[in-house]
Amino acid sequence: MAIARLAEFLTKLQPLTDEQEIKILCNHELDYLRRELNIKTLFSEAGYPKAVEGDARRLKVQVSKYRKEIKTLATNEKNSYSKIKNGEKIYFHKALKYFNLEDYEKQDVTKRDRSRVTKDKTHRPSFNAVKVIETSLSLLDSESYISKTLGLYLLTGRRHSEILITGNFEDANFNNCQNELTNQWLENTIESALFTGQVKRKSQDDIGYNIPLLAPLDTIYEVIAWLREYKPHQPGQRPKGSKELGLKCRKVFEETQLLPLPSGKNNYLNPHNLRSAYSAICWQLYRHSKYGFRCTEDLFIKEIMGHTEDSTESAQSYLDYEISDVHLEQLLNYYA
Repeated sequence: MAIARLAEFLTKLQPLTDEQEIKILCNHELDYLRRELNIKTLFSEAGYPKAVEGDARRLKVQVSKYRKEIKTLATNEKNSYSKIKNGEKIYFHKALKYFNLEDYEKQDVTKRDRSRVTKDKTHRPSFNAVKVIETSLSLLDSESYISKTLGLYLLTGRRHSEILITGNFEDANFNNCQNELTNQWLENTIESALFTGQVKRKSQDDIGYNIPLLAPLDTIYEVIAWLREYKPHQPGQRPKGSKELGLKCRKVFEETQLLPLPSGKNNYLNPHNLRSAYSAICWQLYRHSKYGFRCTEDLFIKEIMGHTEDSTESAQSYLDYEISDVHLEQLLNYYA
């Protein structure tokens, strides 16, 4: 496994402002990682790169570490480029343009992930959805922002930074064309909200869409307001408490055996798995309602997670759990 030379790389990067120099440094470091990971580029007969030999997912792990550290660097008009987000000008270090996988490496990652999805989804574990929901609701009563954030992961299905910084939950808009599959279900059978402020969206447009909630909207309002008051963040700031959130997730949901580990994935439970559990709960409530269209699970998840790409590849990463037999009956009765 390659050892990331983060300190050395950041020392070289910090004084640079010229974009070409930054690009050269990034490419040099990426080449080092590829050599260490034994990832080789394969070329077409015309001499163009087309694929890789080796597992590009290992490179992706390393690249993510570097990008995470690059985002901690101080930015200014010389070493950065800017974008307007939520009415604010946000600066991003120029290195983020260049420290990334090549398209053919991304394709290798997607191909391998899709293969894993196909293999793993036939062995999805079930869990007691009602106990998981009730535990998440109890976390909202804590005076700890970590506990409150963890509870909202499961009850809203949103990310760390969306809960603490960017996300807004308003009364649902049932004229919203973003929810062709789910609007009738959201309007008639389950608590819902119009959500804006999504991060990691392929489209840069912050278009709101309706989402299911596993707790009353008023409760979500109150907890979000508490978090924004007692744990304020600046626009563009990284959300606080990632490590503590992961540890709390394991203590509350893994060590108590409330949530099993997804098949073939992690060595320990993490907050992303709570988004998978949220997706599984919502899917079962949807498909057993009279408003459920005949659609596949990944299409449903694509809509409630706000994915804008044409494919369902991102949605498939949430297909980690089933809810079966007695657990399903309990869940349906809980929301009856």
